[in-house]
Amino acid sequence: EEELLPTQKLFAVIEMAESAGAIPQALEENPSLKEEQDAYLKDLMDKGLIMSSGGFESQEALTGVWVVKADSLESALKIRDNSPYWTAGLIPNTIVRQWNAVGDLVSDKLIKELDEAYQELNVLKETRARESAK
Repeated sequence: EEELLPTQKLFAVIEMAESAGAIPQALEENPSLKEEQDAYLKDLMDKGLIMSSGGFESQEALTGVWVVKADSLESALKIRDNSPYWTAGLIPNTIVRQWNAVGDLVSDKLIKELDEAYQELNVLKETRARESAK
């Protein structure tokens, strides 16, 4: 029988710069910083630690939000603290709060459908492997 993983909580990481122009100005001075931040967030998404992230449409000091999966506030803060934008001082007013989401970001139905599709794919791969071995 499979062992259940500890329940993870969701945290909202709300990015706040010093001013509306702080990040564009910093990126003009250090263009690779955006690539570093994007790579950092993508890596966390690939690891399943970030459910979603993105910037706000308007260009204000409130720049973006990430939805982080972590077992504690301390773990979520470590994720924030390792952000290239955070370490460069671009988002010094960023806050992290536990988020009690209403509804699922991914529905149980979708998870079931994806699992069934994955199982079908494995059956197809096995069938093709047997046929090519003949």
